[in-house]
Amino acid sequence: MRLLVLTPKFKRAFRKFVKRNAELQQSIEETLQQMETDVSYCAYKLHY
Repeated sequence: MRLLVLTPKFKRAFRKFVKRNAELQQSIEETLQQMETDVSYCAYKLHY
């Protein structure tokens, strides 16, 4: 399990984004939690 470090800049940007797109907040938070658990999860389509 990895620890995601959320910087103050990310937190501000996240709050600003969620104000405009409130319906995506839950999805984003779930994705961040999943990334903490398994960063190589295939749905992220990350390239190594």
